[in-house]
Amino acid sequence: MEPDDRSQYGDGITSRCVLRVRGDSMGWERDQLAVEVPVALKVAGETALVMLATPSDLRDYALGFCLSEGIVADASQLRAVRMHERLEGIELDLDLTPDAARKLIERSRAMEGRSGCGWCGAASLEHVVSALEPVRAKVQLERAALRVALDALPALQPLNAACGAVHAA
Repeated sequence: MEPDDRSQYGDGITSRCVLRVRGDSMGWERDQLAVEVPVALKVAGETALVMLATPSDLRDYALGFCLSEGIVADASQLRAVRMHERLEGIELDLDLTPDAARKLIERSRAMEGRSGCGWCGAASLEHVVSALEPVRAKVQLERAALRVALDALPALQPLNAACGAVHAA
């Protein structure tokens, strides 16, 4: 996907009129809302997974998914991402190295969208809850390092700054 490719969904933000309630008063106001659309990851013409996503930074989204799922070991294995907008959502055709493409196709039939909120790709709500496991990482962070990271995060989240309703990793 080229940097100048633009989605019909824009930068992932839409403006809508909302009924705002504050204490005893209420009134209609314009507000910024995050957009979420179905995004299909495809390889060799076959859909591997569909997840809901904000339609911005989609190449980064595809790369992050492939890295976190162990489909690719590094960014060079994702050679290109081509975006195709459809009535139902967005298709991302991934040009992966042959080994990575084979791995994604083999795993796609039983894959859940663990890189997202955890609900995408799940068969049922019950399946989501049963799949949750406690975090067992042995990472220790200094409180000061965590504070520096958290303080830096808002500057890296323009979508959250605009609408206040998205999360980041």
